[in-house]
Amino acid sequence: MGKIKRLTTSETEGIFKKIMNFCTVENSEAVLHFTENKKIPLAEYIAESANKYFGCQDITYEMVMEGDACFDFCDCPMVTINVLGIQAAEQRERLLKIEDILGEEYDLEYLRELIKADKEKRGR
Repeated sequence: MGKIKRLTTSETEGIFKKIMNFCTVENSEAVLHFTENKKIPLAEYIAESANKYFGCQDITYEMVMEGDACFDFCDCPMVTINVLGIQAAEQRERLLKIEDILGEEYDLEYLRELIKADKEKRGR
């Protein structure tokens, strides 16, 4: 398979890097990065959009954060965006920690061999 370049970064050069780093975690909450200078907490974006575009009444940031609104797995686009945003942010944070250990490039086949050898050594 060869070497894989790191996906998680704070760089915003190029569309791929922007997409892979659009939704991050800051202070334990998902944050959307629209531009370098414009970022907004996901829950705030969800509440504002639900009220403005989808006819919801009085949805607040706090309600979204507590799971009392826009989290009911109905067919509303704001529910979908909320769930996917949380999922993307959490998965990015986990990958970020792994890539901080592995560096700028890594080889999955090599890592697979290392894990296999370690398991065999430990008798698992």
